Amino acid sequence: MQAFRFVVADPILVEDLVDKARFQALVERHGLPVPAARRFPAVFEPAELGLRFPLIVKPLTRLDRWNDRFGLRKALCAENIEVLRAMWPQLRDIGLEFLAQQLIPGTGPRIESYYCYTDAQGRVAGELTGPKIRTYPLAYILLRWR
Repeated sequence: MQAFRFVVADPILVEDLVDKARFQALVERHGLPVPAARRFPAVFEPAELGLRFPLIVKPLTRLDRWNDRFGLRKALCAENIEVLRAMWPQLRDIGLEFLAQQLIPGTGPRIESYYCYTDAQGRVAGELTGPKIRTYPLAYILLRWR
């Protein structure tokens, strides 16, 4: 009988990688170069975010509420504080927690990804680096608030 043996990441690390807020905290702890972000409740005052514009705003939970209000968009874009204030009543009304993140402009092919598989001793057994080539739509599903 043949079998494969896989090294599986710690469950806490997996959760840190798939949860937007936990991922942001993880990369900040490790000093990784990612866009600045801040977690906030809908009752928060938009001027207190302390981030540079443009920003994207993403829901942290309850995607059903987000989708009911904004459709299948992954995020909302606020070009400046006035735009953020204009969208605030709708964000407050759906009553979720959000992540505001500085927007880094660009499209999928400008995004590079790195993947690797490590053996039981933590040595890299296989790796791949390459551009992101498929996203629908090309940049991402985003609503520029007007």
